[in-house]
Amino acid sequence: MFCPKCGAQLEDGAHFCTKCGNVVAGAPANPVTPPAPDPSLQETVAQPAMPATEAADWAVPNDYDPSPAEPEPAKKRSAAPKIVGGLIALLVVAGAGAGGMWYFMNQGNQEAQSQIDELQEQLDEMGEQLDEAKEESNASTAETAKQDDASASDATPSSSPATGVTASAADEEEDEDSGDSQLQALVGTWTGELTETDASGGSHNCFGASEHPLKLVIKSINDSTGQLKADVTVLFHGHQPSAYSSDVDTFDGDQVLTFEDLTGTINSNGSFKLAGDIEGTDDWRMKINVDCEDYSYGTRLEVEARSYADPSLIHICDTYTLTKS
Repeated sequence: MFCPKCGAQLEDGAHFCTKCGNVVAGAPANPVTPPAPDPSLQETVAQPAMPATEAADWAVPNDYDPSPAEPEPAKKRSAAPKIVGGLIALLVVAGAGAGGMWYFMNQGNQEAQSQIDELQEQLDEMGEQLDEAKEESNASTAETAKQDDASASDATPSSSPATGVTASAADEEEDEDSGDSQLQALVGTWTGELTETDASGGSHNCFGASEHPLKLVIKSINDSTGQLKADVTVLFHGHQPSAYSSDVDTFDGDQVLTFEDLTGTINSNGSFKLAGDIEGTDDWRMKINVDCEDYSYGTRLEVEARSYADPSLIHICDTYTLTKS
């Protein structure tokens, strides 16, 4: 007989397979545990070959590691972009702070300069008022003296038999001759070139006057009061000093103007002022300050021509040295 499981040949009446240990049909209800199979009697049962494709799917890689895989550590993000961004933000804030500081400091300097110029203008106006008061006082004194002379002449007339000229008239002629030797030496035409320019409230200058000499024509001078009448031809700066970012040869608004029949009074220190308004404007004007240095000899004049372009007292001052032609 044969084993129904492994097919090994068995003895007739055997209850167990001596090869695989299987219970053979017809064995008693309470079977006895069969002896262990003899390994020497076992035969290798051929197993059907697995298809190549399936075997490849079940093949174990040579580098297979049965230990559980460790989680890959998370990549650390570089902090460089944050650092660079922070530096850029810091530079922007620092630049804005420096720019704001520069603006406020510069604004403060301009305001201080404007106040200084305003005070200077007030001093100039006070000086002009004082000069006018002196002029009125001199005129009043001269008129009083003339009246006294006239009264004395009427009371005790005396004349030269040869000429018929009274003593008081001779004295007046002598005074006029004395005046001719001093103030009258200024009467005439004076011209001169630009020697210096300066813009208040600005750090840069306009040299438009360098191509246009100043011309001063003194028409007449009153010997008693020192009052004079004159024409002036000069370059006027019709622009703000801050309108240009660097020194310029000329700028829009520069124009040569002639002011006629300006009046002023020569002071005891040998100087006088002339002022002319610019036609078509409310606040723009020229102011001419003349220093009659050595005026008694009529050799040289120092002239400051100030161009006021608005009511803020900011101006451009051109200085000339004049000689009589």
